[in-house]
Amino acid sequence: MAIQVGLALALVAYVGLLVPVGMALFLGEWIFGSMGWGILHGALFSIATAAALVLAALRISRAYLAGTLLVAIVIGIAVGTILGLAWLNAAYAAIGQSMAPAVDAGIRPLVVGLALWGTVFALVGILGGARAGGVGGAIGGFVGGAVVGALFGAFTAISFSLQVGAALGAMVTLVAWPVLAALALRHYDWEDLKRRFTPSASMAAAKETMAFVKSRLPGSKEDAA
Repeated sequence: MAIQVGLALALVAYVGLLVPVGMALFLGEWIFGSMGWGILHGALFSIATAAALVLAALRISRAYLAGTLLVAIVIGIAVGTILGLAWLNAAYAAIGQSMAPAVDAGIRPLVVGLALWGTVFALVGILGGARAGGVGGAIGGFVGGAVVGALFGAFTAISFSLQVGAALGAMVTLVAWPVLAALALRHYDWEDLKRRFTPSASMAAAKETMAFVKSRLPGSKEDAA
């Protein structure tokens, strides 16, 4: 009987895992054209929901969590639209046509993206590194900024399809939501959390009880009096 009940519970647990996992894979294939997106979005959704539950348990306002979700959705829609319609790729192509017509048209958006964002991020890295670590920090910031900018420029130079752009927008939403929501912890009162879980009243009562018991033990000062 115990084995049969255990197998029944195991099958119920299996169904509880199979349905959400299968749904994520199905939606990834159906909407975005690949089950890989379903795996990624399902994992990110689980992480974002877990983070929201933890923040709610810390008494972060539900209105704040809902507001950050709305902002994340707006950011995701913007990213999905820009990448899905290949606006940046078109902009790089137009810039390259006017400023570097000698470059092959096939790689023109990539060259412009690399040069543009590599320069921007390198300048930001120099300023940030110089403020943080002087000359050495400026050099490190320049190298790091140039590398990050080049990667960003190469990524945004890709001519994504609308389907892939939508998938990237959904990914950005699921990443941005917990990050934005966690900003509430910058000014969180951790001492208040400690007080909530410290049984001050019980500890005080226990100390009072111990003092009373000690006072009634043989050999105590009050007993001697």
